[in-house]
Amino acid sequence: MTNPQILSYLFLSPVLALLLWILVPVKKTWISVVPTLISLSFLVFLILQNPEPMTLSPGSFLSIPGNVDFTTGFLLNPIRLSLSLLAVFFTLLIQIYSLGYLKKDDPSGLFHFLMSVFQAAMIWLFLANNLFTLFLGWEMVGLCSYLLVQFWYEKPDVLRSGIRVMMINKFGDVFLLSGIGLLVSFGLHNVVLNEVNFPPGSEVFLASPTGQVLCLFLVIAAFVKSAQFPFSLWLKEAMSGPTSVSALLHSATMVVAGVWVLTYLSPVFPEPVMWILVVIGGITLLLSNLAAVFSQHLKTTLAFSTLAQLGVMVVSIGISQTDQTLLHVGSHAFYKAALFLFCGILMHDAERKGLKGMDSQYIPNLGSAFAKHPVYRWAFVLCCAALAGWPLTSGFISKENLMPDPWTETLKPLEWLAYGILQIGNGLTAFYSMRLAFYIGFGKRDSGSALHISPSMGIPVLILSLGAGFWLFGPNPMASTGWLTDYWGTRGKWLHSDVVMVMVGSIFAWLMTWKKDWKVLMIRPFWQRFLLGFSLTEWLGVRIWNSGLQLARLNVKAEDIILEKPLIAGSKIVVVAGYFTTFFDRFFVDGTVISLSQLAKGTGGFLWDHTRRYPQYVVWFAITVLLILIYFSYY
Repeated sequence: MTNPQILSYLFLSPVLALLLWILVPVKKTWISVVPTLISLSFLVFLILQNPEPMTLSPGSFLSIPGNVDFTTGFLLNPIRLSLSLLAVFFTLLIQIYSLGYLKKDDPSGLFHFLMSVFQAAMIWLFLANNLFTLFLGWEMVGLCSYLLVQFWYEKPDVLRSGIRVMMINKFGDVFLLSGIGLLVSFGLHNVVLNEVNFPPGSEVFLASPTGQVLCLFLVIAAFVKSAQFPFSLWLKEAMSGPTSVSALLHSATMVVAGVWVLTYLSPVFPEPVMWILVVIGGITLLLSNLAAVFSQHLKTTLAFSTLAQLGVMVVSIGISQTDQTLLHVGSHAFYKAALFLFCGILMHDAERKGLKGMDSQYIPNLGSAFAKHPVYRWAFVLCCAALAGWPLTSGFISKENLMPDPWTETLKPLEWLAYGILQIGNGLTAFYSMRLAFYIGFGKRDSGSALHISPSMGIPVLILSLGAGFWLFGPNPMASTGWLTDYWGTRGKWLHSDVVMVMVGSIFAWLMTWKKDWKVLMIRPFWQRFLLGFSLTEWLGVRIWNSGLQLARLNVKAEDIILEKPLIAGSKIVVVAGYFTTFFDRFFVDGTVISLSQLAKGTGGFLWDHTRRYPQYVVWFAITVLLILIYFSYY
């Protein structure tokens, strides 16, 4: 098992998927998922047969004179293999789900080919052992995400969204490539070419102003990929693709790439950079949660909740809790992917009733869709509770595991800031997630037929929902110790049940939906009934609520000002430049070439006509040219 060619088996699925796509009329049969199933089987075999870390270097990718040799290096250890297995497992379930969801939209199997390439790129990214190898996987992940987002490319809006996703991600790629170049230029080429192992003394350089700028380049690249403020626009644009694509990008794959790079490099980041992580992650967490509170569309709410959880991960990395962050990545992936797939089921049912576009995901139109499906209802409620962080769920374990403990530890100012941000974020997350659970899970069913769920769509959702329970990590619901931390070789801990903010948010969610009505702006009757109509209390409540609403709207407008309008202006500049280059090419380049060709044609015709009449001129011309050549060859 030490042969470097062992890695080739992990990347055979795209080749097999390409052959199936070209040679076999797949047409939505189960054979479409065979390539991904092969990758999953081999990863499981590799985990069982290779518990010890192993470094592989298949060979040189590019050699440049001057001892610069770009090699592709990979490190196989329990954490990297677990994340790779998670990405492939999710890809397989989403492909199975898409057999029913995209039954009419993918007759040739193109979607499954793109999914196979995507999961291979994620494996490459997670196993990469140097920044050059990571950059190759990073680029392939970005390309696949663009192709998946604009899968319905016949729609102009989808095509525009796909281009925006690509442009914003290319902005981050520039910073990553610049950071890699700076590392090489300052002598830290081992990190780029061989393995991410900073030599002793490099922390002194990285703490200098020049080193902090270098780190900032890498951090900005990770912020763009993980959709941190103000780069979160691309993740909302990615929702224009199929819901199964949203489930893939928002769970354990695309958005995790930036978080993975931060956990990869954060041990050497100086303290000012860690402050940047906590502050930007906190802004992303709070603003995205506010936007989710006031959102009235299910898919949009889930997208904002993904942004908020990415903010949680970045904040926890900022206080040097990388292992705890990766634990939260694993738990969040299960219930968030399940919620997005539930969203696809609800949207299908709404479209079957005649609702189109945004109306098919408008929450008041969804009612209590699972009233006649108790298994799916409780699965949906379990996923919402895990997102909120309620005890007995995996979300509770992973969130409490990364939360600083002010009761038993002496916290630094940065940790106190992170603690306050995470507590407020937990309350807001519990509010909108439990409001979804109460409204969609326990409301009265409107008149109409029962929700139709095909087995290919229902089975993956139930499997993912099982991962929302505490048993995902181990048998103890009050500790992060279990089979996963034992396999990773990391130390778990007993959890302090700090769920006050979760309870407060959940109570407010119940009060807002106690009549099974979706209340968003009707706050005045709410305060009059439950706070005894005190004018001062009502006045404060209304002001706080409206201030939050305005702040959420400001968040969206700020992103539009910072990213969307410059993108539109840039696209207009590109169009104008295209017209200018077309004009220049047509009238100057083509005109010059045509004029020279006409001149050459006329000169040739003139010479040919005269050489036929006076052949001696040809002899004298040849002798003259020969003498000129002899002269310049000697002198």
